Amino acid sequence: MNREDEMSNISEKIESKGVTSQGAKAQTSSLASVAARRPKEGKAENMAGTGLEAKNVHAWFGSKHVLEDISMEFPRGTVTALIGPSGCGKSTFIRTLNRMHEFIPTAALAGEVLLDGKDVYQPGVDVTKIRLQVGMVFQKPNPFPSMTIGPGRLIEVGSTSDIFSNPKEKRTEDYVSGRFG
Repeated sequence: MNREDEMSNISEKIESKGVTSQGAKAQTSSLASVAARRPKEGKAENMAGTGLEAKNVHAWFGSKHVLEDISMEFPRGTVTALIGPSGCGKSTFIRTLNRMHEFIPTAALAGEVLLDGKDVYQPGVDVTKIRLQVGMVFQKPNPFPSMTIGPGRLIEVGSTSDIFSNPKEKRTEDYVSGRFG
């Protein structure tokens, strides 16, 4: 699928979520201008590989089918913005690409997600390496809605002793523990 067809497909999906045709075209146009950016010359070491590809991705939360048949290519070295109304599935889609949706107990997925031609859902795949290559900027600062700040922070560093290793941070731990249990 070429870039123009992808943009048309995205525009149709945005419209299906209740955005006007004009609004969808404006959002798709913005997406196309961001997606067309290329890295500066001399960054060839970052261009190795084919990039990221979603093929016929479906996602569910319990019995609710929240993403239906999404296919899209993200060439390596490009920046892509997903723009659309609140609740249309942007964050859910990205979470399926970097496997962050797995933190939600009722989440399920069908389809393929390929990074440099390799299925990111194959057994033994290093999820941390995937997340280093497939990033997202959160609209709200809570990437793990089902977790408190402690477990979310522990995913990053590994233990509470790593979080509060100096006296100033220890005082912060005491304050947080006193306020929030």
